[in-house]
Amino acid sequence: MKLFLDGVRDSGVKGIKGRLLEDKEIVVEGHPGRAYRIEYGRNKDHLLIGRNVVVGQRLYIIASTYVKKDKSSQGSYSEWSQKFLDSFTLTKPTSQ
Repeated sequence: MKLFLDGVRDSGVKGIKGRLLEDKEIVVEGHPGRAYRIEYGRNKDHLLIGRNVVVGQRLYIIASTYVKKDKSSQGSYSEWSQKFLDSFTLTKPTSQ
């Protein structure tokens, strides 16, 4: 599983011509995953924070991007992005 998650992460970094700043193994409700931060853009002025989680045969990719220097009067984009990622939860399938 580690090699698969490494490959998914590395493909994403390469796809946006980014530079991996942070990476750590995570567990989401008992399922293996990765959390990472990538710097990208012409002047490396954008950040992507993401999580990849494997649940059975499914891969969930959750990501948020923002311009590093952008500010808001209602909080930082970094905080908003983190809240978005933290909102991800797995639900039980419904009966059909």
